[in-house]
Amino acid sequence: MHCPSCNSVQVRKASAVYMDGTLKTKTRIRGVGITAGRREGLGLGVFTGRGVSRGSTIAAEKADRARVIWIGPFKGLSVCILFSVIFAVLQLYDPFGKALGLAIAIMIGCPAATAILAAMNNQDYDRRWYCDTCGEVWTGEI
Repeated sequence: MHCPSCNSVQVRKASAVYMDGTLKTKTRIRGVGITAGRREGLGLGVFTGRGVSRGSTIAAEKADRARVIWIGPFKGLSVCILFSVIFAVLQLYDPFGKALGLAIAIMIGCPAATAILAAMNNQDYDRRWYCDTCGEVWTGEI
């Protein structure tokens, strides 16, 4: 297989490029703290924390599948507040009710529309290739 852009033979499946260039790290930390002071006396504290970090190369991001864009409740509330202010400034009747309806429509419509687009864009993902030389991504047979 040759790259259609630069004619290089250094090509790999896009799924392999994504898997090689993506890293997910989970960390957990636990500890104990002791403090002593004149007025406060002796103090003892226990803490714990968790974290998840994800990293990817530029090649992996380019070779990734199309994803659905989700709008959670906090973003939906922000959209609702924004539209409420805009509708109140425009002096519309029932600005909060209109803004709430529009925010709910966006919270449902945006993921639905992007899910359809992602499904259409990912139909050929198993036949997608990536060139290590020039970074071109294309669809083709072996």
